[in-house]
Amino acid sequence: MDSGNKVIIIGKNHHHILAMARVFGVNGIKPYGIFVGMFSVMGFARRSKYWRKVWSAKNNAQVIDILRREFQNETQKPVVIPCSDAAAIELDNHLDELRQKYILGSFNHEQGRIPQLMDKFSQVEFVKNNLGLCMAESFIINLSDGEIPTGLPFPCIVKPVVSAEGNKGDIRKFDDTESLREYLGVLKAKGYERILAQKFLDIDYEFCLSGCCGEIISYFVSKTVRAWPIVGGTGCWDKIMNETEIHELCINILKKLSYEGYSGLIDIEFFKVGEKIYLSEINWRNSARVFMCTGTKIFYPLIWYWSVTGQSEKIQNIPLTTKDTSLYGMDERNDIAHVINLGLNSGRLSLREWVRDVKRSCSFSAWYRDDKLPAFWSYPSALFLSLIPLCAKEFIKKLLKWK
Repeated sequence: MDSGNKVIIIGKNHHHILAMARVFGVNGIKPYGIFVGMFSVMGFARRSKYWRKVWSAKNNAQVIDILRREFQNETQKPVVIPCSDAAAIELDNHLDELRQKYILGSFNHEQGRIPQLMDKFSQVEFVKNNLGLCMAESFIINLSDGEIPTGLPFPCIVKPVVSAEGNKGDIRKFDDTESLREYLGVLKAKGYERILAQKFLDIDYEFCLSGCCGEIISYFVSKTVRAWPIVGGTGCWDKIMNETEIHELCINILKKLSYEGYSGLIDIEFFKVGEKIYLSEINWRNSARVFMCTGTKIFYPLIWYWSVTGQSEKIQNIPLTTKDTSLYGMDERNDIAHVINLGLNSGRLSLREWVRDVKRSCSFSAWYRDDKLPAFWSYPSALFLSLIPLCAKEFIKKLLKWK
């Protein structure tokens, strides 16, 4: 049964926002959703049976208008949770106004602090000074002049300075100055004004901390078994980790951030390189791997919600973390690309092996046995998008052969 404080979830049509609806819905709290984007009205995520009511917004500025219009007369403050960097930035830039009537994640209730800390170059100093960890050597390239910084090590990887300023699909690895300079022209044509270049780390593996900070901390740690795209992509098949050293590191980070004044959901990505751990990036919002909550039963967004609405007594009898390494989570809509674009040509992942991995998984980004409609809406488009790279390769092969 719903409690007095409503839950409002904001983001693009993505499995982030779908998973959040399920986290609250399966626990008896039907959330409200604000979907951002021109075509959000057709999105698969809004097909979930767990929504109480949903709205569409063309952009994040309209989100603020919807909040002002629809939830102004609540007797108990609704809790607002962003599922994208752009939504988190917009909310934090209006924090002074919104926190009068809403409960939001924030850094010491400081308006504009979260957008500052989303800047990956700023994160290098923050992580070093506040968390005592290292990040890869980083440089800012201003595309107005396209000057490549002296001392930039190769190979390097380039990515948006702030995720909301660009697209993960634009992340690339480069081995020399000439190819990098050529790509900078491509990015400038796309509208980028600056880009982050980092030393490319030859990693052993990547892992991710998904959880919440504040009065009570809850989390799980997952190791990326497969990511798509392979370079610069997001984990699409993950396994829960149980290494004591890594769990101690994650607990320590969450405690430090809570002590520093951060309250909210968080996603932190790490690289393991030999005996050393590098922090890759901090996302001051809900994690992409939140869909693993339904399989692990670690409902950290719900735990944070209860802690900020004065319902901490409900947390006493539920787990705050897990170390069960038999638990796998799959973003099946992206993971199938390994079979379509690699397995069929190279044998790196056969369909039979992929089905075996599906059977081993307890959480999925789109599929959920008690909420099937979003998966049926999303699979056709996901399959189509996965086929595009393969079709492009075949077309180029035929074109070269024809020449």
